Amino acid sequence: EAEERIRLSAANGHLEERVQRVEAELEASRGEKGRLQGLMVQMQSAKDEDARRAEEDVARVRKELERREKEWLEMRNDLSAERTRGDEVRVTSQHKLEELRKAGRQAEEEAAKAREARIEAENKARSEGERAELLQR
Repeated sequence: EAEERIRLSAANGHLEERVQRVEAELEASRGEKGRLQGLMVQMQSAKDEDARRAEEDVARVRKELERREKEWLEMRNDLSAERTRGDEVRVTSQHKLEELRKAGRQAEEEAAKAREARIEAENKARSEGERAELLQR
């Protein structure tokens, strides 16, 4: 019986050591689990922060795109208006040029008629002067 008690006591000691090791491993596992959960929380926080920054970047890019589209539309409208004004100026200038050319042709025709009238008057005066000379003789 004493032997049995020694053997049971040794087995009990061995089991107690094993329980302590298992409990130590369990505690270490709990610590590791806590550490891993902390890391997961940090990673989720970092992921959330990255997502927030990405959303802000997208919002900023969209706003810039809208601003540039508005500027582009305004420039296109200004260009269209300027093109229309240029076309109006060109048409008006062409019309005025045609009027000036017509007035120039009329002035040349009138000048030609005036030259012809002067030449006729000079010829007539010469003829009358010659006739008057002949009559005086």
